Amino acid sequence: MKSPSNPVSRRDALGLLGVISAGGLIGALQLSIVRSGLAVPMTRPHIFISDRESSGLRSISGIRKSIQSGIHKKLWVEILAECQAELGGDVLTTRTLLKGRSAAAARQSNPDYVICHAAGQRILRNALALLITEEKIYLETALRQTRALFDETVWPDWIDQAHLRFGHPADLRTGMLSQDVAIGFDWLYPYLSEEEKERIVEGLVRRGIQPFLTSMEQDPWWAHDLNNWYTVIIGGVGVAGMALKDAYPRSQELIDLSLEKMEAYLSIYGAGGEFNESMAYANATRIPVTYFQAYRYHREGDENPLAAHPFPETALWTIYANLAP
Repeated sequence: MKSPSNPVSRRDALGLLGVISAGGLIGALQLSIVRSGLAVPMTRPHIFISDRESSGLRSISGIRKSIQSGIHKKLWVEILAECQAELGGDVLTTRTLLKGRSAAAARQSNPDYVICHAAGQRILRNALALLITEEKIYLETALRQTRALFDETVWPDWIDQAHLRFGHPADLRTGMLSQDVAIGFDWLYPYLSEEEKERIVEGLVRRGIQPFLTSMEQDPWWAHDLNNWYTVIIGGVGVAGMALKDAYPRSQELIDLSLEKMEAYLSIYGAGGEFNESMAYANATRIPVTYFQAYRYHREGDENPLAAHPFPETALWTIYANLAP
């Protein structure tokens, strides 16, 4: 219900949060926490997209219907056009020079944010195109980019060179790439051979998960400071655990560790949804939104963590801080 002083309804705010979450994963597409083991029956895809019809969860068939008209159709046309343009093209490497990327970063073969984000998005949009169209031409693009990320001659590091000084083998890039590769694994799963599944899990553990676990044993500063490092790294590997599920024996350990940490992170928000850093950094709210949305899909539950404090309040706070009534 809308009030005169608050013209944006709770439903509108939650809808905006859903867009924020999905936007962090595939461009413009997309707290009552119950702890349990991996008791949910095997089903894939199951993170952000479900292969079955469940209350409140987006299904493959639901997406196919939604892209027939309106803004969803417009977004889908744009995504598919990008996938078509990538068919048979070169993989993205740490030396690829993209629009908006520092030439120095490409020259130094540094896995900065721009190239890591681009590589993850390429995997995800082609995996999505495969799920929706069932055209296997998109499988090879996603697989080639995934394999490139595992090849140390192509991607020497999953850590920004500027962060090596901290002495830990994991950083923001580790969290970003682990999350995107794992979700790609979940979405591609029905089309992968057993050998391809094993190869992806091995590569993800070697390049992302094990460096994270080693870093956690070192008690890194970013496991304590409640900022975007905390959420990107811990939350990203936590989502990776959800996406891998029983394909990796320590998945539940990653989920449990991240859930406790991500719940603790929510303490930074004020009663009215206020963020504890600048407005520019308030966009980092997308990261816990993504995490708890992933957890909802992992649990296949009707209960929506994003309906609980601080998410509705911070959605409104962000709206009004950027565009006053």
